[in-house]
Amino acid sequence: MALKRVEDRSGCKLGPYIEYDGILFPILPLTTPSEQHLDKIANIEIRPDDILISAYSKSGSHWIWEIVRMLICRSPKHSKAEKECQMLEFTETEMIDKLPCPRLLNTHLSVKHLPKQIFTNRTKIVYMYRNPKDVVVSLYCHITGIKRTNGYDGKFEDFLDLFLREKVAFGKWGDYIKEWEDVLDKGETPIIAIAYEDMKKNPVKCIKEVAKFLELDVTDELCDAIADACSFSKMKPIAENLKENSLNVTWKEGSGMLRKGQVGDWKNWITVAENERFDEFIETKMKESDMKFIYSL
Repeated sequence: MALKRVEDRSGCKLGPYIEYDGILFPILPLTTPSEQHLDKIANIEIRPDDILISAYSKSGSHWIWEIVRMLICRSPKHSKAEKECQMLEFTETEMIDKLPCPRLLNTHLSVKHLPKQIFTNRTKIVYMYRNPKDVVVSLYCHITGIKRTNGYDGKFEDFLDLFLREKVAFGKWGDYIKEWEDVLDKGETPIIAIAYEDMKKNPVKCIKEVAKFLELDVTDELCDAIADACSFSKMKPIAENLKENSLNVTWKEGSGMLRKGQVGDWKNWITVAENERFDEFIETKMKESDMKFIYSL
């Protein structure tokens, strides 16, 4: 499969990417060829006790994965295990098949690329979404924070332009959101939707809602402890010092998988003119959507 790089308006190149079914993906850290691996995901055998965490890139998937893992374990203790070891697109399907029960599968994949049995087996899905303005800031800091040869070194305003022209990895943000909204509206799949901003505002309430959805009998004390353990001030040093690094990512000084975890940081990055363009983009992409986003707390 040929590799592609996306050039921003100043000539800086983003990537390299592979293109699969019209969607750009980063190079997958696998021995199986990327296209073959993405094909195989559709036929993964899903177990009755599997749970799927789904979120667009940089929308809180590490956060919600850790919360659900602690709920399942009935413990607020952090583990060396990282979510990437159970991430559909970054883990060989043979390794996924060998994972012990219960599996806490997770992904940034669009609905159409998920294992078919997720829906036929009515697998429980925890879906987290985040306002797109904070998403693009976090995504830019993530991409430019990775230390690698020929990495992207473009300006934020040029990356924002790529995002609004839908030229970034893991698919078009608006299409992704609308796909999951359609799943929610149909009511055929057991799914709970959690806004990143709601989890920031009232984590204990959201954690209890997730536990109820997963039919887990947990105490108020455990939910309080998990909220504390998964606060950003606790999660960031854990991510940097305890978690395994299965993807062998090397970060630049001051960068990392977790950055600020704030709501509204986009205001420090996006100009008035850019914000007007962003609002027009959202209005156009989401004109038939009932989704509401929270841009500040």
